[in-house]
Amino acid sequence: YVTRRDDESSNDRNDRAIREVAAWYKRQLIALSAEGQVLLVTNDRRCKELAVQEGLRAMTIFEYVDSVRDHFPTAGEKLASMGEDMTAGDEDVDNEVNMDRRRKVAKVVDTSFYPAHLKQIDLVDGIKKKRFFQGTLRMFMNSCFSGAVTCHSLDGGKEVRIGGRKNLNRAVDGDVVVVQLLSAAEVAQSLRDRGKTDADFGTTSQVTTRADILAEKEVGSEPPPPKAGDSDKPEGRIVGILKRNWREYAGTLRPLHEERQKELAGGNAAKADRTFIPLDARVPNVRIATRHSSNLEGQRIVVVIDSW
Repeated sequence: YVTRRDDESSNDRNDRAIREVAAWYKRQLIALSAEGQVLLVTNDRRCKELAVQEGLRAMTIFEYVDSVRDHFPTAGEKLASMGEDMTAGDEDVDNEVNMDRRRKVAKVVDTSFYPAHLKQIDLVDGIKKKRFFQGTLRMFMNSCFSGAVTCHSLDGGKEVRIGGRKNLNRAVDGDVVVVQLLSAAEVAQSLRDRGKTDADFGTTSQVTTRADILAEKEVGSEPPPPKAGDSDKPEGRIVGILKRNWREYAGTLRPLHEERQKELAGGNAAKADRTFIPLDARVPNVRIATRHSSNLEGQRIVVVIDSW
């Protein structure tokens, strides 16, 4: 057991305990004259530096993956979504603080366009009081912008139309969602906003850039939204998601520009952000990060959404 020192943070104590364990295993291998080495893998720069000073072999996870890439070419694919700056930062700042800062930044980015989902307790309370209605989202054919939710507690199972990516609020076909009905004034405002924002083809990335918008317009866009009064179905917006129905989606990657293709040619293992275009038009495009961009070019691949 490693006792925490007076001038030591809990994170520093944990890092020191890990180094003590690695050193103990190293001593056992030496005592047994056994083959092999003990390797300490850490993305904390300060912890790695101290481990090396104490005579241990230490690497970041990125360095380790690179060291075995000749034997395992696909190793590290899951690391593509991680920034290598995890090892950066001031030496006196705990990795916990760095992670907390990244989470706060991600939280701000996540809500830059889409409204925040309500908490579970608020959703349940709203459903009980008939302010919200629960149902399964079914997207209309050939569109990832418009769908409907059959709400069994609304007039015996009335269908509520959900139009526009802001009203869909990151829900995809098959999700069990909670819907709030829109007033006539809100429907009219939603239709005006939809004409402005739905040209920005939604992807499951956190940030939609102007380049993404222009490139997506070349692929296709949604037909103009219906005018107010065109349908007798009530309109609503999704305020929460009770159950995700993410599954495997088949499709291809959007082709890169010629300059970018040259950068990633020849099996270059550099991280690349690509846009995945599903065969099912009811599913929005998906942003993926991969270190095998050139190998996936022109291939039919299968993707699973893991966050949005």
